[in-house]
Amino acid sequence: MTPDTRTAWNDLLQEFRPPHSDSDPYTPAMWTLLQAASRHPLLRTMYPGLSTTMLTFSRTDDFFAREGERFPVIGAAAGEFGVCAYPVSEDNILLVTDDVEEAVALAARLLAEQLDSSTPSKTSTDR
Repeated sequence: MTPDTRTAWNDLLQEFRPPHSDSDPYTPAMWTLLQAASRHPLLRTMYPGLSTTMLTFSRTDDFFAREGERFPVIGAAAGEFGVCAYPVSEDNILLVTDDVEEAVALAARLLAEQLDSSTPSKTSTDR
């Protein structure tokens, strides 16, 4: 985790810490998701992004530099958590569960696979 990603997570957690007003679009399920995701070592190395019902991840805090990133997202609503592959659509929902840790673990595994596949492998001349 870099100081920048640590700050991004801490700011997000502080901003969305309960209590929430009745008109607040952020639900108790989203707070549960934010807490669980912030504890995951890999997810904490990524910049978090938040829409009303989805937590996104990026290598950068610059929205315009995210083109080409196709990381999974985790949704939270009505006590359920869903993991969706990119692009976000009903057809790309991979998991819906009431277990936030299960959703976080799947998203982290998918993210790790994508990061590993995007890292150039070493050739014998690199060693």
